[in-house]
This record gives sequence, structure tokens and C-alpha cells, in this order.
Amino acid sequence: MQISKQTIDVLRNFSMVNSSILISPGKELKTVSDMKTLLARATVTEEFPSQFAIYDLPQFLNVVTSPVFQGADYDFNDDHLNVTLNGASCKYFYADETTVVTPTKDIRMPSGEITFELTEDQIATVRNLASILSTPDLACVSTGGSTYLTVLDKKNTESNDFRLEVGDGNGVSYKMYFKMENLKLLKGDYTVDISSKNISHFSHNDLDLEYWIALEPDSEYGEVHDEVEDRENELVDSLEEE
Repeated sequence: MQISKQTIDVLRNFSMVNSSILISPGKELKTVSDMKTLLARATVTEEFPSQFAIYDLPQFLNVVTSPVFQGADYDFNDDHLNVTLNGASCKYFYADETTVVTPTKDIRMPSGEITFELTEDQIATVRNLASILSTPDLACVSTGGSTYLTVLDKKNTESNDFRLEVGDGNGVSYKMYFKMENLKLLKGDYTVDISSKNISHFSHNDLDLEYWIALEPDSEYGEVHDEVEDRENELVDSLEEE
């Protein structure tokens, strides 16, 4: 079996969500952040023959993408896999599955009151300005007209911010807050749905790839206040294990 560059790219992206992964038999890959605030799912072209866990996914990917293993074959065994090409080989042992944080259920996404298209360039712009301004928060904001993405530090009323128009509003005022650290999306264009239940869905427009990202508990939909109390970041129930 060989693994395509596209699947490697998906796994590389998933390693940013969680450095460990449990891969089940079949074509579907899933991961969830340690804090359960970000869940990702993808369908890939390869069909994995068995279930196995990788504890250090970045390390594994660095091995299999090294020049000596470009186009390598993968042989899956009971407790390890072999990566081989032209006389070079690597025996890589699986991890104990109990050491890996895994999604335990599928997300039931509520109906999203806020919907817009987000391009790869827009995502790059938002990330770049958030980095330049050292702002940890991302807000999806509207006063009923246009919808904007704003990078800011919501705990500092005097912080610099940046705003980008991304679509039409729905006639309702809202401030829906994300942590910038949760915006770990593979390159591409996305359809975004945000629910007033404090959960969002980002669907890749070209790949069978989607993310569910929890919103911050001080998000407001329908009644927006100018000042927001500082609250401790809590886990969103929609992404917690039962």
C-alpha cells in the first residue's frame, strides 16, 4: 500500500490538532484536540487495513516524507508497520491506543444561523494579521448587515484589531468568538456555518474534509453588548465525551 501526498497533507494538518492519532480500518480519518474544542474528519483515497495508533504523528510524518521514502510501500502488521523503498526500510511501532485522545461520537451540528464562504486567501489574511497584531481571539461579528471577521484581544479594550468583510448578515446582531489557535484548517476554500449553540462547522469545498470548532462561551447571538465580561474558557458540551 502507498499513501498519497494529499493524505499525508491531511495527516500533517491533523497533527496540528492533536499530535497523536488512532486510525481505524477504512478510509475515514478523525482527530480531536486534547481540550475537545476542535474535531476534524476526512475521507481519503486509501483504505487502511487495520486499526493502529501513532503517538508522535509529527515524527512519523517526518520519517515517511524524508527523501529516502518518497513513494514508499507500507506494510501493516499486528504491532508495527514497515515502510520500504529501494532497499531502505523503517520499522515503526504502534502506540498503546489508550494513550491517544480520540473522538468518541459524531457531532450533531445544529442548524447554523450564520453562513458564509471563506476563501483560502481570506483565511491566510486573518492568520497573518492575527500574528502581526498578537491577537489571540477571532470574532464573527454583525449588526444585522454585513458579516465581518475581526481579530482582537477581547480582554483588552485598547488592543489593536483587524476586520475583514466575509459576507452578508442575516438581520441579527451577533458576536461569535473563537480562539485563533483553533483555526487549524488545511489550505483551501470553505463553507462556514455557525450556530447560536456555540459550535461551528467548516467544510472544505474541494475535499471531503470538515472541522467542528467550539465557540467561546461569551459569544452572543441576537443581543450584543458593548462590553463582555471576562470568563474562564470552558469546554463546549457539543464536543465533550458523553
